[in-house]
Amino acid sequence: MRISKFTLIELLVVIAIIAILASMLLPALNQARAHAQKITCTANLKQLTSAMLIYADSNDGVLQIQDWMTASAFRQLVSAPNADEWSTVYQPGILCPNSGAVLEGINKMERSYGINAHGHLAADDNYIITGGLTTDRKKNLYTLSRVKSASQKFMLMDAVNWWVSTGGSNPANYRINGEKDPSGNMYLAYRHNGESANFGFFDGHAGSLVANAATYIIEANRYHWPVYIK
Repeated sequence: MRISKFTLIELLVVIAIIAILASMLLPALNQARAHAQKITCTANLKQLTSAMLIYADSNDGVLQIQDWMTASAFRQLVSAPNADEWSTVYQPGILCPNSGAVLEGINKMERSYGINAHGHLAADDNYIITGGLTTDRKKNLYTLSRVKSASQKFMLMDAVNWWVSTGGSNPANYRINGEKDPSGNMYLAYRHNGESANFGFFDGHAGSLVANAATYIIEANRYHWPVYIK
């Protein structure tokens, strides 16, 4: 009895078909993975924003801006390791999975999320910020009772440093630099699908916006940034 065998041509055809199927499935799998990472990041920002509000409730309704992620009471709320003052190391599970903090294994909050650094400054009716930054930690604060339209105001966001300036919201910064060289930079990290970033808002919810709906350089978006005016 003759046993039939694959010819070389038949084997090559099978391999080619498998390769074609794989090439069709891989983009879908990558897209699904990216979507899952984006959801994880949004959930992280929701947890961090909620912790910030709880922390403020026990801190006379005030949030510190400068080195916000180092406050030991806040770190304890999110079960950060070594809850000593000034530590910035967190569990990778609370950081954005697409961030340099996780991808490079350094697990520092300032490489994953940052705070709206200009929202507490004076602004005019057109949301143009007229106040100036100060190095006085006692003035770099958010007073929650003064926040207007909290559901529309940015608190925390994807970032490459612990704070984000309005100028740093320009997507060109992230296009050029990506997750690299964070020292001194204050820019928003549009690290998710469709050039988008995740945000935690002052009412405690979190969500995603594309660059054109978030950047301060577009006039229609400016109301997200100064938090003391509607």
